[in-house]
Amino acid sequence: MSVISWTMLEDISWTALSIWESIADRQRVFGSIQIHLVPLRQTLIGSFPEFVIEDIEKWEGSGMIWTQLQHLRSPVDHLANIDQKLANRLQTLQETFTQQWVLIDDDEQRGLTIHYREKSNFELYQEWIEVLTEIRRLPGFEMFFKEKTFSELIKVSRDGPVVLLPDHSDIVTLTTAFIFYRCESELAVTKVLLVPLPLLNNKLVMQLRHSLTTIAKTRHGSDTANDIIDMIPPECSKDDLDASAPLSDPDCYEFSWQKRSHRVEIKSHRSQGASMLAIMKVLWDVIAKPILDSIMRFNQGDNKDEGKGKAKAWHWQDKPPPRHKRGRIWWCCLGELSFLPIHAAGIYHDDGSSTCVSDFFISSYTPNLSALIDARNRPLPQPESIKVLAAAQPDACSIEGSRWKPLPSTREELEEIAQIIPKQNLLYLNGQDQLDFTGEHTTVKNVLEVLPKASILHLACHGEQDRYNPVKSGFILKNGERLNIQELIKQRTPNAYMAVLSACHTASNDAVQPEESMNLTRTALFLGFSTIVGTKWPMADADGPALAKAIYSALFTALNSNPEPDQQLDGGDASASDGPAKPHPRNPLESFCLAKVVDDFVYGLRKVRHHVREDMSGSGEVKGRDA
Repeated sequence: MSVISWTMLEDISWTALSIWESIADRQRVFGSIQIHLVPLRQTLIGSFPEFVIEDIEKWEGSGMIWTQLQHLRSPVDHLANIDQKLANRLQTLQETFTQQWVLIDDDEQRGLTIHYREKSNFELYQEWIEVLTEIRRLPGFEMFFKEKTFSELIKVSRDGPVVLLPDHSDIVTLTTAFIFYRCESELAVTKVLLVPLPLLNNKLVMQLRHSLTTIAKTRHGSDTANDIIDMIPPECSKDDLDASAPLSDPDCYEFSWQKRSHRVEIKSHRSQGASMLAIMKVLWDVIAKPILDSIMRFNQGDNKDEGKGKAKAWHWQDKPPPRHKRGRIWWCCLGELSFLPIHAAGIYHDDGSSTCVSDFFISSYTPNLSALIDARNRPLPQPESIKVLAAAQPDACSIEGSRWKPLPSTREELEEIAQIIPKQNLLYLNGQDQLDFTGEHTTVKNVLEVLPKASILHLACHGEQDRYNPVKSGFILKNGERLNIQELIKQRTPNAYMAVLSACHTASNDAVQPEESMNLTRTALFLGFSTIVGTKWPMADADGPALAKAIYSALFTALNSNPEPDQQLDGGDASASDGPAKPHPRNPLESFCLAKVVDDFVYGLRKVRHHVREDMSGSGEVKGRDA
């Protein structure tokens, strides 16, 4: 594709934003554009991977909607020092677009202003392009508001390997993962490894995703084969997904690899826990193990076998590294792959032993490469300046017949926080002198009033993802009032550092256009929170207090004392050295995986703090907390 064509696509993105009247409409526009880019990527991937990576980052990873919204709130101070007139014009356009694209999004207002907006937005778009053209003529501003180039994106592996897993959902086979790896033996040069994944295809991903969804929806029942079949999209046949073969249990793994169709036939079924074990094994065999194999072999490339000149092979039978030598790894999973808990991939045994990703790496997630790079450039707050806004809603709606069930453990969650975090570091709602344990003052108005002062945001409540109107997704507060994305993206949060979103579905992607998804963790990232804890699936109310205690015990100990990264964590934090957390009756495997994920998260906090880096843990997400 020529340079002119790429420029035309960039223009199309802004034209779409100038015409379509709602964010949901714009999501659909960008989804249709991305589909036509996949065949081109497949053609260029072997010869020009750098072009493919730039393209994926721009159209699939970054999310054009988020990119454009970010441009509308970027400060113009640096530009004002060079050309005040241009800075004023740009700022005026930013404010005007924000008013028309974000603030005016209610059905009633939109219905009254469509004609005006279609006309004025196109004119504003023309002026926007003119202003950007003038700005880019200034020395040092040549890349102003442009996407990062490959030479910039490759810096993403500064603190450990980053795995980019693109989603080609309109073709049968997903063949390649990109691994950004920093080679210390070659003057800290970053290389990109292309790892074939021949057994990974879209239909398998769909089967795994819908199996996970079925388990989540039937946590107190049984996920039968029929449940899974009922959730298969119309475009995927039952035979394609092989959903008639139920998921296996740990005593009866029997995988039939059908090389011709690259399908996985999974046989035998007894329980939800067994089904989850089978899914974790498939994720390990198909995705995680080939990727980790490549990283380990590349890492040992300097250890040549004597006289053979070949890299020494690394075997999974080898003993895992000690805790303090586990590396960091970031997963950038796009499209349908973003629904899969790859960090938990592995083979788990009844005796508690395992071979899994977290035995070798501490996992984090990032929605795109740029987000991780930008998060690392944000300064780490000083311990004395940290302000924590912790809010809970134990009873979102006491009205009889309300669909919002009480969440009694959210009160315990705040009590854990109150015991750990010093009073001088806490923010209170509505002028109170203590945390609002009952939720009486936890209203949208009160939370938004205090939010700009917060460096850490902790919300313990119901969360809901609205797949039909994503900007209405939000947190359910007092009387069922919703703190939604539409309100949050208007806020300015200059002190933002970390967000713990202790609610269901805070990191769930849009079912139709996951690459353009407007979820709650992505919103927190947009607001400037560089470290985010979110959930991909429904979380158990009982898990909240343990999670809060683990995170804040480790965080405030690390911030105040800078301990060794392998030092024993405080008691009750689900540390691996203490064994997994006490299982809940609902599903022992769920608690085991929760303990592993929490252990990785808090250990990661300590390790990063110990090395006195200027960032915390990037834009990681704790995914699938109840998986």
